Amino acid sequence: TNGNNILLYFFNIVKYPSKNEMFLGDNDGAIDLPVIVHYKELDLAFPNSKFILTERNLDDWYTSISRWFLNRVVPDEPRFAGNRHWRTAVFGNPNPNPVNIDYIDVYENHIKDVENYFSDRPDDLLRIKICEGDTPQKLCEFLGIDYKKEEVYPHLHKSVAGNYDREELL
Repeated sequence: TNGNNILLYFFNIVKYPSKNEMFLGDNDGAIDLPVIVHYKELDLAFPNSKFILTERNLDDWYTSISRWFLNRVVPDEPRFAGNRHWRTAVFGNPNPNPVNIDYIDVYENHIKDVENYFSDRPDDLLRIKICEGDTPQKLCEFLGIDYKKEEVYPHLHKSVAGNYDREELL
């Protein structure tokens, strides 16, 4: 998403990190499925850390995640063990698809879990909806970095809403 691209622009962020990269690596942060699994442990391991919860319109997110998983089956081979582990930890299945996983429940349960976890620490969590109008400035202010309005922050891998209908995929 655009939010991730902004983070990658300013910081040494590891995308889809191993557990060692998250906890022992020389980086500023991490993004993707492994963070969903370990964000509470990361919070305890790194006092005064900041967390960003990127939220999206459910229909748009459903379209994107459905396309992603339907086109990226992880083979049962040792070299894909990490991918299989993280997908199973988050979705309960190494190859989640709309037939065997209710993506919406996974998404909504994660949002509720994060809300509850940070309920007494609102300054440590930024909830951002870049696709719905939140600006890069909001993210930069939260992280204490200068925002340059004239710079263009790329939005990669943009999905077209409506490509998949939940009922069509079930």
